[in-house]
Amino acid sequence: MIEFLLTFSLLLHGIVFIIIIFLFKRIDLQKSANQNKEDIREIEDMLFAYVEEIKEENQKLLNIINENGKNVKDEKQVEQKKHQQALASTTNTQTQSANIQADELEQKEETNGYNPENIMIDDQLEIQTSESKVLQLYHRGLSVEEIAKELNIGKTEVELMIKFQNPS
Repeated sequence: MIEFLLTFSLLLHGIVFIIIIFLFKRIDLQKSANQNKEDIREIEDMLFAYVEEIKEENQKLLNIINENGKNVKDEKQVEQKKHQQALASTTNTQTQSANIQADELEQKEETNGYNPENIMIDDQLEIQTSESKVLQLYHRGLSVEEIAKELNIGKTEVELMIKFQNPS
């Protein structure tokens, strides 16, 4: 009789342990499901914020285009010619190299439809892309917000340029 009770007790203990393990697994699954839902909500909120920022930037761009229209291109060409004249007054050798480069630049613009974002004049004409400007300012120690304000572009765009250049 004692053997029967001992066997029955061991059987009941085994069943209880299996039920306890099953319940713990079920609780862990519910916790991980809740965590996944929170993670998904965070990702959706972040993507929504990025999309809203991009929409705002696009709206700003459309407003600038609508306000300025073709005048922006004309003003850039006038500024380029003024800078070329300033270079011409310094020395003849600088004038010749600047005119050659300016002519090549104008030919490239006409044939490719490419309009550089910024032209800086030092000893010769240099074309800087917005990515190189962002990286220069970033290496000087400016924050993402400061870079975005200075270059009048979005924070997300600045972050992406920095991340693409420095993937670490």
